Amino acid sequence: MDKVTVLQQCVDQMTLDMFNALRLLPPLDTEDDSNAEVVAEQLERIKGLAKDLLLSAKRTNEVIDTLPGLDKTEADQLEELRLLQIASDEEARNLLEAEAEALQWNARAHESLQVICDTRLKKRPSKISDPPSISTTLTTTASSTILPTTDL
Repeated sequence: MDKVTVLQQCVDQMTLDMFNALRLLPPLDTEDDSNAEVVAEQLERIKGLAKDLLLSAKRTNEVIDTLPGLDKTEADQLEELRLLQIASDEEARNLLEAEAEALQWNARAHESLQVICDTRLKKRPSKISDPPSISTTLTTTASSTILPTTDL
């Protein structure tokens, strides 16, 4: 979890502890001092609620102390933001240049594929010819004086 979320959870827990402490605090009945045991029990509950509240506050302070930038002045933080913005702008320019280069390479590849396809289509005969018939083969063979041999 990020530090801001942890801090928010600590603040929420501390708020809940405060609410519970206020809700669970027993009313102090100063008129009824007869039951010392009840008063002692109420004091223990109050101490327990106070202890829980102090622990929540301590955890919240510890999380706050770990947040970055607490040791920097406002001017330092603004300067760091300015430098980060410059770096971000430079990276954005680099990304745009890389995108433009990628688009150029894509166009070149497309053109190359188009040339290859066009070249291959030109080498193919425009009309698919029929396979030579047996009579054509025999005539061609007889005229070239090479006769086929057959084993019978």
